[in-house]
Amino acid sequence: MKKLVVSLSAVCMLLACNNKKQEDSNTNPVNETTTIPANDDKASKTGSFTIDGKTYTGDITTQYFGDKTTGQYSVLCQQDDPLALLQAVFSNEKDALSGTPFKPAESFYSLEPGEVHIALSGKAIGDMEFVTSSTSAGSITVSAKTLVIKGLQVYNGDHQEKIVNATISF
Repeated sequence: MKKLVVSLSAVCMLLACNNKKQEDSNTNPVNETTTIPANDDKASKTGSFTIDGKTYTGDITTQYFGDKTTGQYSVLCQQDDPLALLQAVFSNEKDALSGTPFKPAESFYSLEPGEVHIALSGKAIGDMEFVTSSTSAGSITVSAKTLVIKGLQVYNGDHQEKIVNATISF
């Protein structure tokens, strides 16, 4: 009789544990707003950019604005301390990877293929954001998923200029 009671107790505990696992899986539904890393691999990527002779190094992230195929595509290099950001926005991912030299764009609101909008911001950069304009000189290329910026002029709202160079693999 003792063996039967012990056996029944063991079976009841196993069933209780199994039901608890099912309840836990039912009470933790998939979060539909889960952020999925934009980079294809799990390893963190870093890049660097130089402004006025000072180099900033940070993590690289990519993101889509809107539809993954036709929406804008962004590459961001962010140093956390002191905060410094360089963001390149392309008309879409296919254009970003096309391998053609890019023209600097005045804004990111209506990018045409072959244009890219570059913005610099953060505490380390200053109080105002620096961005490309249609008259910015310098070069912007992408080859093998590496953004290369050489001698690019960017301007803030007070028409102050900075020159940026960057190598950012994404």
